[in-house]
Amino acid sequence: MFKKIEKLIEYFIFTLLSLMSIVIFLQVVFRYVIKYSLPWSEELARYLFVWFALMGASVGVKKNAHFGVDIFVRKLNFKLQKILYFIGSLFILIFLCVIIYHGTILTINNWTQLSPAMRIPMSFPYSAVPVSSLLMCVYIVKNITTNFKRTY
Repeated sequence: MFKKIEKLIEYFIFTLLSLMSIVIFLQVVFRYVIKYSLPWSEELARYLFVWFALMGASVGVKKNAHFGVDIFVRKLNFKLQKILYFIGSLFILIFLCVIIYHGTILTINNWTQLSPAMRIPMSFPYSAVPVSSLLMCVYIVKNITTNFKRTY
């Protein structure tokens, strides 16, 4: 079940990137060939990019692909490495919970504010923050459980 959800998220990210590319391509064609600019294209591309970047960050958390400086940690023994990984993951979880809380408040408070060009509620682009942060929390918990089972 979890693998299917992960695959669905990756398809969602691929769809976001594809849509963003199509919208930007159409804007270029309309602007330079047809000599008419699409008023909503830049805004839509921006919101798609925000969702794409934040959802992509959650996949980066899933794969433990984010940058980290572990030169000193690798010099420690295996047990101490696991303890430091766990403590670091807890700090990240706390930080993400704060982001989820404030991101949810921001999303709810901006339901009535409309975007300038497309006239959609600003809650849609803002909701990328709590949604992706929640996914990161899930992936961090999953990584913690699998890291305590495997060896380095």
